[in-house]
Amino acid sequence: MIERSDATSAAAWVFDVDGCLIDAISGQSLRPAATDLLTRVRDSGRAVVLWSAGGADYAARHVIRHGLSALVDATYAKAERDHLGYWSIGEIEQHHRPELFIDDCPEELRTDRPKARVRPYLFHDPHDRGLHHLFDQL
Repeated sequence: MIERSDATSAAAWVFDVDGCLIDAISGQSLRPAATDLLTRVRDSGRAVVLWSAGGADYAARHVIRHGLSALVDATYAKAERDHLGYWSIGEIEQHHRPELFIDDCPEELRTDRPKARVRPYLFHDPHDRGLHHLFDQL
């Protein structure tokens, strides 16, 4: 798990890992424009949070593998589903107030927080533009 020791209370953009930032099939390819987007989110004063059904440590390994350590404030597990089958956001610490959830399956989240859908990123594709519409929300 990653959590910066200098973390302050900040609105956070919460990114799913697999199929959103990392390709879902091999888990090896960082989606094009991901680094630029995470940089812009951080530069705007927001926290960058990654969460994954694979766990917080799984997300942290991808942060390290793809050289994103300077851009990511914390990693969390998508640890539980509620009684209706939606992902619980209760694992996310209060000081990382979710401002926006970015996910390839946002319908699996039951929250009043805004959600942004991205096309699933399935395999390495250097021409993918699945994150580009998010730049307009900064």
